[in-house]
Amino acid sequence: MVIYFYPKDETPSCTKEACSFRDNIEQFEDQDVILLGISPDDSKTHESFIENHQLNFTLLADPTLDVCRKFDVIREVDGRPRIERTTFVVDARGIITWIERPVNVEGHVERVLQAVHEISGL
Repeated sequence: MVIYFYPKDETPSCTKEACSFRDNIEQFEDQDVILLGISPDDSKTHESFIENHQLNFTLLADPTLDVCRKFDVIREVDGRPRIERTTFVVDARGIITWIERPVNVEGHVERVLQAVHEISGL
């Protein structure tokens, strides 16, 4: 499983990252990898984001930041909580086997695919 946290739907970097995952979804599916995106946006905002960009994977809403806190992806910026763009690869036993933090969107999906490939031994 790949879980990626991102700050906000429809922002330039978040859209670029989501569309890159969309464009490469078959490579994840070929390795039986589930892809989840999580942000503080609500489900209605996610629905619009999915529709606007034809996203083909699940986005989870975390407006209370509970999941973000559990994964320790919140950073204070100017006294306000902000999501630090972070990606986790989780193996079949539920163990986090790879983390990219902070994420540089350029080449990110390729790095995630490489990590999945190395971890799965394919």
